[in-house]
Amino acid sequence: MGVILIAFERESEQSALETLLSGRGHRVLKSSNGLAALDVARREPPQAIVSDIVLPRMDGFALCRKWKQDERLQSIPFVFYTRRHDDPKYERFALELGAERFLSRSTAPDKLLSALDELLPAGHANGARANENGGHGNGTSGNTRPMNMLDTAAMQRFAVLEKTQAEALEKAQAAQRQQAAQAEALDKAQRQQAAQAEALEKAQRQQAAQAEALERAQRAQAEQTEALEKAQRAQAEAVERVERLQAEAQYSAQQAQAQGEAVERAVQAQARLRSQVSELEAGNQRLAAGEARFRRVFENNPQPMWIADHATGGFIAVNDAALAMYGYSRAEFLGLKASALTLPGGESPDSSISVHQRKDSLALFLSISSQQIEFDGRNADLVAAFDLSQRLETERQLQEQAKAGNSLLDSAADGSWLLGSDGQIQDVNAAYCRMSGYSKEELLRMNAADIEDPASGETTMRLQLGRVRGGGRYETKHRRKDGTLLDVEVSVGLLENRRGDSIVLIRDTAQRRRDLIAQRIQQRQADFLVDLFKQADSLDESAIVRRVIEQAMEAGRSPLGYLYFVDNAQKTMTLAAWRDGGRPQVVMADSEPQPIGRAMMLSECVRGKHPTWTNDAARKPQNDGLPDLTRFLAVPMLSGEEVIAVLGVGNRDANYTEEDQRTLAALADGVWRLLHSKRAHAVTLSALQRTDVALQGMIDSFVRMSERHDPYTAGSSRRLAALAVAIGREAGLDGERQHGLRVAALLHDIGNIAVPASILSKPAPLTETELALMRTHVEEGCQLLADIDLGAPIADIIYQSHERFDGSGYPRGLKGEEIMIEARILAIADTVEAMCSPRPYRPALGMDAAIDEINRSAGKLYDQHLVAACTRLVRQHGFTLPA
Repeated sequence: MGVILIAFERESEQSALETLLSGRGHRVLKSSNGLAALDVARREPPQAIVSDIVLPRMDGFALCRKWKQDERLQSIPFVFYTRRHDDPKYERFALELGAERFLSRSTAPDKLLSALDELLPAGHANGARANENGGHGNGTSGNTRPMNMLDTAAMQRFAVLEKTQAEALEKAQAAQRQQAAQAEALDKAQRQQAAQAEALEKAQRQQAAQAEALERAQRAQAEQTEALEKAQRAQAEAVERVERLQAEAQYSAQQAQAQGEAVERAVQAQARLRSQVSELEAGNQRLAAGEARFRRVFENNPQPMWIADHATGGFIAVNDAALAMYGYSRAEFLGLKASALTLPGGESPDSSISVHQRKDSLALFLSISSQQIEFDGRNADLVAAFDLSQRLETERQLQEQAKAGNSLLDSAADGSWLLGSDGQIQDVNAAYCRMSGYSKEELLRMNAADIEDPASGETTMRLQLGRVRGGGRYETKHRRKDGTLLDVEVSVGLLENRRGDSIVLIRDTAQRRRDLIAQRIQQRQADFLVDLFKQADSLDESAIVRRVIEQAMEAGRSPLGYLYFVDNAQKTMTLAAWRDGGRPQVVMADSEPQPIGRAMMLSECVRGKHPTWTNDAARKPQNDGLPDLTRFLAVPMLSGEEVIAVLGVGNRDANYTEEDQRTLAALADGVWRLLHSKRAHAVTLSALQRTDVALQGMIDSFVRMSERHDPYTAGSSRRLAALAVAIGREAGLDGERQHGLRVAALLHDIGNIAVPASILSKPAPLTETELALMRTHVEEGCQLLADIDLGAPIADIIYQSHERFDGSGYPRGLKGEEIMIEARILAIADTVEAMCSPRPYRPALGMDAAIDEINRSAGKLYDQHLVAACTRLVRQHGFTLPA
């Protein structure tokens, strides 16, 4: 039993754990956030801590890390008890941080109690005191309830738990007794087995003695046999020595004759060897000269060349042309592998062309030739490269120019014919096929007279007249494939060829009128988007949606407009707002999300990520509050590759066209950019606010840590900050520098944590050694804050805060303008605040004495302009230090 600290955000969770742990006799300390839990533990270290992962201000993982880094707390068990157990990475991370247990909240509470029983030392003194005091704790959120305050249901549950534990203990004891009986029987069986083993061993010893006697008899017989064999071998050796002496005598005679012949052959071989050595030396000289010529040709060759080693895959040599082409130095190139020259993912226009990369990663298109050689005794490849990059680029430009020329007429918005001298159509572009409704094959079988309408007063005679005069322009009507007439403007030009062909340009004048109308609509839409962007800061999202739906109805000339938002994670879409002609204003819908698959009319727009429309006039009922649809047009709003909304119009009498689709899509794209920017701005603003809160929390923690180390200066930092900011404002510092000055003032004594508390609170003057140690606090503070981005050079301000205007300060002896103005202000404010506050060795001296002191030292220790600003602030404006 002991003191348990619990860290959970919700009071209901704290109360449930307090009831559970108090029932076991533990004293409970409670905390609702990570920082508070760490603060409580440092004031009164518990015997264990039980924490959730999700905590405000400092989450459970950060708390565990700080806990295991604290020398006083690191030996105290840390137990996670959390709902965040759905991913094994949480448990792994918790155990890596040093947590002793990681328990799921879905498990039985007994497992938590069992874990604490295992981790807590038995019979701990604090546990005993907790039982004597009735389980009262003193956590950050209040005292725990005594046992007599538990509700009846909890008491019943604890009774059932105790009964269950008693029954389990009794069963365990019975199992132990049964196990003891089994152990006794096993021991008896083992003794019997040992007796049997002893008898067997005795029989084996007797058998071994008999075997030893037999072995001695066999050895004696073997010795007699060996003596006989030795005598036989001696006789054989004598005969062999006689025969060997005879053979040696005969061999000596033969050897003498062979030696004479060998000497003669050696003399002849030596002569041949001298001749071969001479030839080899001459060959080496020729080879060296050839190699020198090869090296000169290789090095000076304008063709890029290198030698690649078969064994290592690296390079043995490279010439200057290759170095210039690839952009490497010789040492860099020879340090590469051959594979490093190949451009990863490079696509070659031809299998015979290799794609390499320069040092600057630019692509090189090369024609590579390789020849196997032997170089310096190694098998290698002599590689030559020809740079085709410029030629390929020239070919590509020529091809693009040819394609541009060939597709000029096809890409034109107006129709065109290539007309023979007999009026036969020889070629036609895609634009005229769309205008007339004919296919290209059908038009190539027709004559101009088959298409021009003679009733319009213009015939092919006018066309022929234009041809004769070298060109002309007139208006007429052409007959479409469906029989309808098309108003067109015809321009004729004579080509300079021997066949007398003409080029005829045909413009749809009706399309020109439609284009003018579309341009006016696009202009109004652009004006609408510009106006909407200007007013975006003053409009919320619902107001923007209303205006967008009204603009969509106007642009689509439709009596109905609507907007759906899409949730890609849930695969649902929700009607956000709509308006039809019978309503005076847009209706903000409150409908339930529906699966995308159920929105039959709009699901294709979401899944296909493209506009969807139908000109079917049949009524289509909707089940989400939107009026019934007949004809409709819907376009997606895309964020990257995801559809986040659908903007649509519907129910107009005329059919929807591709122009309507383009107009509505342009509106949707502009609106989504606005909504995305507004949402992103809101997210950024929220993140900045959270960052400011976290930064201020960190600063407050540093201040509390410093004040806890030196209790006599409690509140000093806040009073100093108020005075320093006021002086900075009086001296003309802008708001950003005032903020930096405030943070520096709050943290100016953070380095005191490295100074012993006995020196800080000493009620007598400091010795030289103590004073030197005290002065190290500025360097300690600077090092502590050097790597923290606080939005201003806080570490530098603190480091210079004890410099003096005449250079008599420390640690660097800076003087005058060398000292930052914030540090000069801090020096004055620190002096005034210190004199107005009591110290262990003196009482407070008061504001008047402090102002007189800084004025006596103005221009010496302190900047006289800043001293004047401080004096005005106090004596003219009535500034007083906060309590």
